[in-house]
Amino acid sequence: MSAKRGLAVLLIALSTTALLTALPFTASAEARTPSPGERIASALRSSPVYVDPAYE
Repeated sequence: MSAKRGLAVLLIALSTTALLTALPFTASAEARTPSPGERIASALRSSPVYVDPAYE
């Protein structure tokens, strides 16, 4: 029973390592396009919004 448990732990560790190794590659592909928040921030930098002092 102990050998089976050790093999299961090893398999989980290897799977986790493989997954964590592959994640940065997927994230970097998505990082090339700006997020919606980054697009909004960029638009606000080029054309700021006027807020009437009555709303402050």
